[in-house]
Amino acid sequence: MKKKPNIFLIITDSLRFDHLSCNGYSRQTTPNIDAFSKKSTVFTKAYTPAPWTLPSHATLFTGLYPSEHQLVSGYKGITPKLSSNIPTLAEILSDHGYMTIGLSSNPWVGEKTDLNRGFDLYSEYNYKISSLKQNITLPAIWKLFQIASRIPKIRTKVMRRHHLISNLYLNTIIDIMSKNVNGQGEKKPVFSFVNIMNPHNPYLPHVKYLKKFSDLKYPYRYNYWDDQFNKYIQGKIVSDDNLRSQLNNFYDASIYEMDVQLGAFLKSLNDLGLMDNSIVIVTADHGKTLGEYERKEYPLHYMTDVNRHIPLMVYGAESLEPGIKDNVCSLQDIYKFVMEETGISELEKADEEKYRVSLSDRLNTEKYPFAFTEVKIPYAGNEDSSINDVYCIDDGRYSFLSNSSQDNILWDRTKDPSQVRDFSSEEPEISMKLSEELAAWIEFVNNFDTQGHETQDEANRETMNRLKDLGYL
Repeated sequence: MKKKPNIFLIITDSLRFDHLSCNGYSRQTTPNIDAFSKKSTVFTKAYTPAPWTLPSHATLFTGLYPSEHQLVSGYKGITPKLSSNIPTLAEILSDHGYMTIGLSSNPWVGEKTDLNRGFDLYSEYNYKISSLKQNITLPAIWKLFQIASRIPKIRTKVMRRHHLISNLYLNTIIDIMSKNVNGQGEKKPVFSFVNIMNPHNPYLPHVKYLKKFSDLKYPYRYNYWDDQFNKYIQGKIVSDDNLRSQLNNFYDASIYEMDVQLGAFLKSLNDLGLMDNSIVIVTADHGKTLGEYERKEYPLHYMTDVNRHIPLMVYGAESLEPGIKDNVCSLQDIYKFVMEETGISELEKADEEKYRVSLSDRLNTEKYPFAFTEVKIPYAGNEDSSINDVYCIDDGRYSFLSNSSQDNILWDRTKDPSQVRDFSSEEPEISMKLSEELAAWIEFVNNFDTQGHETQDEANRETMNRLKDLGYL
């Protein structure tokens, strides 16, 4: 019997497709990811099912669209929980003999929303171990972080420095894998999920990386710029040239810092001889608006490519040849793809095949030409009642948007890459075709029944403070 592959799923939170140097960005932000991409299958038209963390991760873990899994909002101190009737990817893989490791420093992805279900080891944003089902020994450095977590001021300072957490998480995975290779750990294949927060605000990259992208002089005023970025993200101020420039500088420095860490992680996997029987997926849950659009405009900025278009690279999969693929695909496709690659079969209803797609299925563009994105209002800290739920269908060139009030917009990337101009009146046939396809999809997802849907918990003060620090509230 063939040995099951290890699965390393790396989510780079808020990483934009167009800020990777391998995707044509003018700055050299990702030399290690660039090298990794040359050995991988690279999807250049990958889109998120939802342009923020909670619903996109829930889709990643369940294979369901946001309207189906219902983890679509989180505001006023309330955090939704995944229905117990919906199995997660980690649960299924665990049931099929995998050791499952989950490490996330984003409060939306963990115990509060029940997305830690199925993991043998799961670490929360505050270093709390919310799941530890196997005899897993954590590296000694965890003791320092857990001691620090008991002192509020120190805990907050450490949590804000994403590079420290990324290093801790990636090194923990390597430590566990090293023990497995040396016969000291579990004799099981490993599914490892890690959420790396470097590209997510607050942006506090090391000075040596900031100097590569910014001409700021000492003192670097991290707190001042972080405060300005948060005010823009929350719609409290309007961006100007200086703010946009510095926001890009801090963002790119944070990406470069993440790339250094990711490069060391991939090298360690290779040194351990694990790359030959592992699938490594590097992607993002969504992108990031960096001052290009004002926060209150409609169509909403988070439905443009800066938020929906994500990097997606896969190494080591049997069903995918290395190289550039310009087929449209979705973050959602990873769920079924992992099932296929690990030999876990799922029965699919005939009417679901059009919408339950694997990355390998996407190579048939004619059969699977569309990706779907949706946003439910209110979400996170947004309670603007003037904004309706927004749905989008994308074929790689055209993006057709419709909201609950039937306000329709058609974007054409070829004619207007900035996605500002509405082409619906100029391209009525395209608009009609995409409108019909979108309506059929909306009907499909609205017919899904979880037999219970979501439950909700009150978020504690610590969680609320962390979400505020990340710009959600």
